[in-house]
Amino acid sequence: MDRSGTVHVIWHSGNAESTTESAEVWYARRPAGVSGFSAPLRLYQDDGRHSAFPSADFSGAPGNLLAVAWRETTASSYNPGANWDIKLRVSATGGLTWLPEQTLAAGVDRQFDPLLVVDRHNVIHVAYPAYPGLPLSPQSNAVHLACSADAGVTWLNHTGTAGFMQITPPGEHHALGKAAYDFAHDVGWYFWKRRRGSAEDLVGVAVRRRGQHVSDPEHLTDLAGGAAAFHNFAVGPDGRLRAHYNRSTVTADNPFPLTTLF
Repeated sequence: MDRSGTVHVIWHSGNAESTTESAEVWYARRPAGVSGFSAPLRLYQDDGRHSAFPSADFSGAPGNLLAVAWRETTASSYNPGANWDIKLRVSATGGLTWLPEQTLAAGVDRQFDPLLVVDRHNVIHVAYPAYPGLPLSPQSNAVHLACSADAGVTWLNHTGTAGFMQITPPGEHHALGKAAYDFAHDVGWYFWKRRRGSAEDLVGVAVRRRGQHVSDPEHLTDLAGGAAAFHNFAVGPDGRLRAHYNRSTVTADNPFPLTTLF
C-alpha cells in the first residue's frame, strides 16, 4: 500500500522452470475506499520468455509514481544455464497506465531477483545480485545498486556516476534477499546473505540522501555454521529495524533443523 491508501498487488503466474509454459508478471490495484481490485494487467511484453519474481515497495511512495522490477530469462524457453536480465516498468499515474518496459541490467552475467523501493521523494531504488559468467562461481556473486530521480529515465549510483555499482566486496558470495523502507527518517535498507565457509550470515546496508550515500555493509548475524534463512525485515515509526529469521544448523544426519529468532 502506498501513502495515498491504494493497495498494489504484483505477482507472477506460471512456472519459471517450465519448458512449455512461460511465467508472466501481473499487476492489480485497489484505491482507498473502493471495493474490489482492478482487472489484472500483464506488465511484461508477450515474448515467450520467463518473467518472474517481481518486486516493489510502495510503503513510502506518495502514490503517483510507481515502478516494478523483475527478472526475465534471455532464452525463449526454460534452460537451467540461461542468463537472466533485470526489467522495469514505471507508472506516473498511480498504476493506471504504464510506460514501456526497459532493461536495467543485461549481458553475460546472470542478474537475479531485484529489490525495488520507491521512497517518499519519488526516487526509485533498485538492487540486484549478479552471478558473473557460466558456470556459476560460488565466490563471485555480487550485489549492485542504483537509483533514479526522474522516473527511470537515468540511473545513478551513490558516487553520482551513471549506472549500477557493486556494493559488496569482490571475491565473495553475496545473495540478495530483502528490503525495508524507513519513511519517518527516509532511509532505505537492503539485506542479503553472505556465504563464509559453512555459514550464511545476514548483511545489510542503509541508503540515505535519496540514494547519494550507502553505508558500509554491516553484519546482523555471525554464525559459526549453518545459515540465517527465511529472513524478513521491517522498520517501525521509531526508526528501529526489526529482523526475523530462522537459524539453520544443517548436517547430514539432521538436514532441516530450524530455530526462529527475532
